This record gives sequence, structure tokens and C-alpha cells, in this order.
Amino acid sequence: MVRAGRVKPLTLTGTKRAALFPDVPTVAESDCPYAVLWLWFGLFAPGGASRQVVDRIHRDVTAILKRPEFIEAYITKFSLDLIANSPAEFAEAIRADVTSIGEMVKAAGARPE
Repeated sequence: MVRAGRVKPLTLTGTKRAALFPDVPTVAESDCPYAVLWLWFGLFAPGGASRQVVDRIHRDVTAILKRPEFIEAYITKFSLDLIANSPAEFAEAIRADVTSIGEMVKAAGARPE
């Protein structure tokens, strides 16, 4: 719809411009630099899963993610950034995301109903 001129993007919620839309500024460039949001995908194992199972899933999934045909079809094509971090790094990223979104909710004055 953007390419067809039916929709005009005003901003992107990341910290850097997207390759697909290099002329669209980010919120980090605007008056709202704190309003950065990430779109992320992740795999979760049931609570109590063994370290060996988690490590095996991580190793196998990372191997798939690094395949050039996967990157072209699912990452580059959509102007995404591939971050195949460790389970511990992913957990920390989630914690940071929760903190950041909490700060945005507080700054907006939003209240639960």
C-alpha cells in the first residue's frame, strides 16, 4: 500500500531507518525519542525445560536462521534485523522491553480500566 501511494508512513518505531523506507524518519529522530518499540519473534520452552533441551533448540534454530535462503526470504525482504541471541540475552531483552514500555505507559499517564 505504501508503494502504491495509498498509505504514507509518517515514522518508524526503531532507532534506525529501514532499508525499504529510507526516507521515513524514526521516532528516535523525532520529539519522542523514548517511544522506540521493537517487533520481535522468539521461541519459548515450557518452564522447567532442561538446559540441554534449551541449548539444542537454540543451536538448531540458529543454524536455520543463518541460512542465506532463510535470511533473504524472511529477513532482508521485510527490512528486518536478525538477532539470534542466546537464551540469557533474549531474557534480558524481554526485561528491558518491559521496563521501556512501562516508562512509556507512565509518561502517557495511561491507567488500567
